[in-house]
Amino acid sequence: MRAFAVIGPSQTGKTTLTGALAQLEDARPMTSRLFGEAAITTFGFMGDRWAALDVPGGHDNLSQAGPVLAACDAAVLCVPAEIEAAVLAAPFLRLLEDAGLPTFMFINKIDTATDRVSDVVASLQPYCAHGIVLRQIPIRRLRAAPAAAAARLGAVAG
Repeated sequence: MRAFAVIGPSQTGKTTLTGALAQLEDARPMTSRLFGEAAITTFGFMGDRWAALDVPGGHDNLSQAGPVLAACDAAVLCVPAEIEAAVLAAPFLRLLEDAGLPTFMFINKIDTATDRVSDVVASLQPYCAHGIVLRQIPIRRLRAAPAAAAARLGAVAG
């Protein structure tokens, strides 16, 4: 089983993202509570079993992230799409760098943002020792997908 952590400031869509990823291919993902408020969601994707460890946001929960990161192969850092709010992800970014995990940054709600994605990424660069590479991949609905798959993907795109 492969594992990844989903971390970031409060209200950045961590749990929603975890649920949407789990439902892309697995119709019945399983979610359980870990220590504190952290949760683990297990699901299948492309023939592999995955575990997404969802750490609650807020700086008071940073201590929960350490043990979770130690058990993971990678991490997803959820970041708000507004520059002023995005800098709240800086302590999480530093924690991920210290852990040495490959990290993917998920900038949520870019469809309603007033700031450019490149400006949000640039606002986080001073908090990171290595370069942040911007790779924008829009999530779109499939036009010719079966109804069940389209409904599941709608949760991601919506």
